[in-house]
Amino acid sequence: MSFLPYDSQVGMLWLEIRQGALVALSWSLPDSMAEPLEDAALCRRITHWLDDHFRRAPRGVDFPVRPAGTVFQQKVWREISRVGPGQTITYGELAKRLNSSARAVGVAAGQNPIPVVIPCHRVVGAKELGGYSGHGGLHTKRTLLSLEGALIGDIGIPFRQAC
Repeated sequence: MSFLPYDSQVGMLWLEIRQGALVALSWSLPDSMAEPLEDAALCRRITHWLDDHFRRAPRGVDFPVRPAGTVFQQKVWREISRVGPGQTITYGELAKRLNSSARAVGVAAGQNPIPVVIPCHRVVGAKELGGYSGHGGLHTKRTLLSLEGALIGDIGIPFRQAC
């Protein structure tokens, strides 16, 4: 297991890499950071991806991700990952795709261990932005959506395209 810091527009992010895949991204400093980087090439791919993302040039994820979660959480995170940069989807629309409830989708989105990469910030409420469990809450969600060109105006109305 390796931890890698990444300084971004939404604060210091800590990347956790385990067995050749990104398994977590957090705003919290990990408890243990004693081990050396296990895969320098993978670390470079991830940091280059983040560089592009935060430079307003997001692209598809081209490195392995392996978030730990329940079968339902995995389904939600896979579906969220299909929402492209600059697009949003409502909790209700996502719930319909998964034959679930908007509340269950919201809970699973809030437990996403790899925010930004698995773009849970692109999931919004039908009439408002909804919540965001990452550091900085809705401010961070607005910042991430703005970087992708997904917010219109100063009031933060989400822009939608067909997903």
